[in-house]
Amino acid sequence: MPYFNHHNVRADKYIKQILGDKHRFVASVCGWGLGLLGVIVLSGWYLDIALLKSIHPNWATMKANTAVGFALTGATLTLHNLKRPSPQTHRLAQLLAVFILLNGLIVLAEYYLGLDARFIDELLIRDLATPIELAPGRMSAATAFAFCLTAIALLNSLGHYYRLAQFTAACLGFVAILAVIGYIYNVNSLYSVFIYQSMAIHTALAFCISSGAILLTHPNHGSMAIITGATSGGQMARRLLPVAIVAPIIIGFVVKMLVLNPSGTEHTLAIAVLVSLTIGTLIVFIYANALSLHTLDLNRQATAAELFKAEEKYRAIVENAREGIFQALPNGRIFTANSSLAEMLNYSSTITLLNTNLNFSTGLFAETDDYQTCYQALQHHGQVNEFEAQLVCRDNSKIWAIINARAVADSQGKVLFYE
Repeated sequence: MPYFNHHNVRADKYIKQILGDKHRFVASVCGWGLGLLGVIVLSGWYLDIALLKSIHPNWATMKANTAVGFALTGATLTLHNLKRPSPQTHRLAQLLAVFILLNGLIVLAEYYLGLDARFIDELLIRDLATPIELAPGRMSAATAFAFCLTAIALLNSLGHYYRLAQFTAACLGFVAILAVIGYIYNVNSLYSVFIYQSMAIHTALAFCISSGAILLTHPNHGSMAIITGATSGGQMARRLLPVAIVAPIIIGFVVKMLVLNPSGTEHTLAIAVLVSLTIGTLIVFIYANALSLHTLDLNRQATAAELFKAEEKYRAIVENAREGIFQALPNGRIFTANSSLAEMLNYSSTITLLNTNLNFSTGLFAETDDYQTCYQALQHHGQVNEFEAQLVCRDNSKIWAIINARAVADSQGKVLFYE
C-alpha cells in the first residue's frame, strides 16, 4: 500500500512561515537603509558635502525633497514590516505613504501643469548651485513618477491588494533599472531626455531597493507566492530572474564597447532602452512559465493530499476490520497485514508477524494442495472466492479460514502483488 508522510503539509506551512519572516526581515532592513540614505543626503545638503549629494562630481545630485521621500519610504516599509503592528502604526504607515504620493504629484504638476511650487522645492534647503531656469531643488520628472509608483505600491500593500502592489513595484523597478543602465553605459543622451534629467545614481539604486523591499513585504501572497514558493515553478523563477536582469546588461555593455565607438553615444541610448525592454520581456516570460509550473505543482500536491486522505481512510478500515487482511508479493512474502490477521495466527502484533517474513506460498497453508489450488485460481482467473483451507498459526496450531483474494497487476498484466 502506498504511504504518504502526514507531516508534509504541516512542515510545508511551517517552512513557508519561516521563509516569509526572513523575507519580511530583509524588507525591513531595506526600509532602515532607505531611511538612513535619506538622512545622509539631507546631512550632505545641510553641511554642503558634495560627495553625499552626488556620488560623482559630473553626475546629478539627489535633491533634498528626494531624500525626504526616501526617508518617508524607509519609515513606511519599517512600520509595515513590524511583526505585530498596532492599528495606530498601520494608519501612520498609510499616512506616510500619502505624503510620499503628494511629494511626487506636486512635482509632476509643476512639470506638466505649470504649477508654481518653487517654495516647496527649496522648503528645506536652498539649491544655490542650480541655475534658476533649471528649477533648483526640484527632482526630475522620472523621480517624481517613481515616488508616485512607490506610494501606490505601498498603499496597496497596506490595503492587502497584493497583486496590484506587486505589479506597481515591478513597474517601479523597471523605471529604476533603466536609470541605472544609463549610468552603467554612460548614456549622457538618456539624461538629456526630459523625464530623466537630474536623476542621481543613488536615487536610481534606492528605487531598485524600494521595489525589491515592497515585493518582499508579502512573499506568500499574490504573484510573489509563485516566485518564493517551494514548487518547481518558484525554483525556476528564482534561478532565471537574476540571469534575466543581469545577462542583458552585460551583453549590452559588451556590444557597446566592442561594436560601437566607445566614445560615441548616438546608439547607446537605443541599446539602453533595448536592454531594458529585453529584461522586461524575459521577466514576463519567466513569470508566465513559473505560473504554469506552480499551478501544475499545486494540482499535484492537491492530488497527493486527496490520496493521503483516501489512504488514511483505507488504513482505518483495514485496521478496524474483523477479517484478516494481508498483501503479498509475487514470491509469496506477506508485506502488509492488519491486526486481525496477526491475532488469528497467534502473533502478538502486526509488526511481529511481518518481521517473521511469513510467506503465503510456504508455511501458511497446512496442506500444499490447498496452496496450489489457490495459486492456480489466482493465475488463471485473477481471483479466488470463498476458498476454504486450513492455515498454520505461529504455535503450529491450525485454524480453518475462508480465503478471498485477487491478483493486482500493472497495465502490461504483470502481477504486482496479491491481496
